[in-house]
Parts: sequence; structure tokens; C-alpha cells
Amino acid sequence: MNNPNQTFQLASDLLEFVNQELNRPEEDVMTTSVCHQTRGIIIDMLTAYLLLKGKNISAISDLETLHAMCCQLDAKFSKLDFTSMRCHPIKLQGEKAYCMDIEHVRNCFDIANKVKETVSYYFN
Repeated sequence: MNNPNQTFQLASDLLEFVNQELNRPEEDVMTTSVCHQTRGIIIDMLTAYLLLKGKNISAISDLETLHAMCCQLDAKFSKLDFTSMRCHPIKLQGEKAYCMDIEHVRNCFDIANKVKETVSYYFN
């Protein structure tokens, strides 16, 4: 998807869906899904910002590179801290690439909300 507004809106909608999932009883929360979706939301929001700024990111899909590109354009992005996100699909394979505990996925969800706050400034 190359439309930054549409990319941002879809990621925002998905963030609300994840929020609803996290508001279910803990034993019913699908943590693997929340982990996967949250990571994708963050990537999509950073992608939307870069597309808005006219950057070619067609070959980039990893969080670290997208974040670095955003930081080069605006120092606000350097305040976003992804170090507590243990899920690194490049380094981990299969089931180990996802978080299974509820507290950790809640933390990742909080990070996604901070990304949204930072990026939404450019879409208002």
C-alpha cells in the first residue's frame, strides 16, 4: 500500500481492534495474535510517516531500519524506545519470535500507542 493516509488509518483501526482484544479476560486474550498485530501496526505507522515524507521504502520491512529512517527525518522519533520488545523476527524463528505473556504484549501495545501519538501529529 502506497497511500500514507490509508496506511495510517488501517493501522489505527487495527490498534483499536488489538485494544479490544486486550480488554478481554486474560485467559481469553490471544497473545500471539496481539504480538504479531502490534508489531505490524508499528511498522505500518512508521511506513505511513515515511511515505508521507516521500521516502522509497519498498524494500524495507524491518522495524529497526524504518525507525532509523524516521529518526533521520525528525528527532521526535528518537524518543521512541523499542528495546523492551523482545520479539525480533530476524533473530528468532517460529514460536520464539512471538511473546506469549500478557504483560509483555500490553507493554508492546503501549509502545504502539506512543508510535501512533508521534505519527498522528503529521496526519492531522
